[in-house]
Amino acid sequence: MVDKKQFQKLLAEKQTKDDKKKEKRAELKTQKLEDIKKKLGQAKERKAKKMTKQEKMILKSKAIKKVDPVKAAEEKKKKISSTKPKVDDYAAFVNAENHLYNQLRKRTIQKIKLDKELIKKAAKSLIKYHQGHKKQNDLLDQDDDFIYIEIVLSKIPEEYSIRPLQISLPVPIYGAEQSSKFCIFTKDPQREYKDKIKNLDIPNIARVMGYSKIDKKFPTYKDKLKLFYSYDLFFVDYSIYELIRKPTGKVFYERKKIPFPINCKEVPADQKEKFGDDYQAYLNDLANYTYFSMGNGPVYTIKVARTNMNIKDIVKNIIHGIYNTVPHLLKQKIKHNRVRQVNIKTFNSISLPIFNQLTEEEKSSVITE
Repeated sequence: MVDKKQFQKLLAEKQTKDDKKKEKRAELKTQKLEDIKKKLGQAKERKAKKMTKQEKMILKSKAIKKVDPVKAAEEKKKKISSTKPKVDDYAAFVNAENHLYNQLRKRTIQKIKLDKELIKKAAKSLIKYHQGHKKQNDLLDQDDDFIYIEIVLSKIPEEYSIRPLQISLPVPIYGAEQSSKFCIFTKDPQREYKDKIKNLDIPNIARVMGYSKIDKKFPTYKDKLKLFYSYDLFFVDYSIYELIRKPTGKVFYERKKIPFPINCKEVPADQKEKFGDDYQAYLNDLANYTYFSMGNGPVYTIKVARTNMNIKDIVKNIIHGIYNTVPHLLKQKIKHNRVRQVNIKTFNSISLPIFNQLTEEEKSSVITE
């Protein structure tokens, strides 16, 4: 049996152990509370720092002045022009470029021999095909009645630009007869340009839109797609041409319907001989061309005629379209023997070849065999 003294001793030891356990629990609890407080304090500090950064960003954004798009475009042009050789006499430069183009065009006519009868036969086949599929096209909501030329190169140009080019055609494919509608993007405010042209007889100009209005009225991809299909051609004031890619987006650039830069102040100096100061004639002349964005190839497609034109005019436009387009490609260090094939087609037809030639490599391989 345990005597009284031993019992009291054991009880005291147990009490001591219990007290120590309580002290440890209290210490752990205090430590946890301190850790939690420390973490909360650190979180508050981080939050405070983040708020400070946000406040700094807000202050910085308030300090930044709004950039005028026209001035931004002019500054960009200065930077670009500083990397290129300066043109002292612009008129002389234009004359030299035109002289080079005309030389290349003459050479193209000599080197690329086109068969009118073959083109006529191919064009008739396309018209027959288009008429046979017209009902189906109507169901698919495809009212594209254009005839295209397809130029295929055997070499990719070393240099190229997506800036649209004007290709003159003997018989216009746009105009009042075709119910063509053009849209012009101008610098802000748009009212200035609207007032400038309000009394002019320009039936094809259906809309004038200021730069800032594009994103406001057509903010989404679907909206831009609707704008894209609402007009046959788009033009832009050359002073904001470098900025137009952002608001028009990939809808325009992927589909190669890039707005063509025009002078929204007056008749350009290099066209004074043709139009004088007749700004109305300058604007109406825009319908006498087809427009072509080069890209890096090697296949180039250009609208040159319509299926409802008479066959004689279609053939004429196809031939002129080829001879007026190829010189632009030759400027990019491409030789005539690199024009491998020329086809004609409609929007959803197969390509019908009207010109073919072997490359030098193919010719040499045939000779050796």
